[in-house]
Amino acid sequence: MCDSLAWRDLQAARISVTDWRTASGCEVDFVLARARELIGVEVRATGHPSLNDARGPKTFLAGYPRSARGAIALHGGRESFWPDDRILPAPWWSIL
Repeated sequence: MCDSLAWRDLQAARISVTDWRTASGCEVDFVLARARELIGVEVRATGHPSLNDARGPKTFLAGYPRSARGAIALHGGRESFWPDDRILPAPWWSIL
């Protein structure tokens, strides 16, 4: 019995992947959910992201102030921009 409990406690919580969109059309491409924590993921093909590209993640974070841990803004550029202290910008190719 103790071995089963130890094995259970060592298992990572499963992550579910969904999308998110408001009635007005604001969205993030993916929401990663584990237990009661959420992370929004926005993916942009542009090589020159702008602050407007952070609209979806900002709206997502405002809509879930207690459960959203932050957001990731993936893009095709080389530089990172910081639209918000809870949004991590990253070139998509840097995390693969």
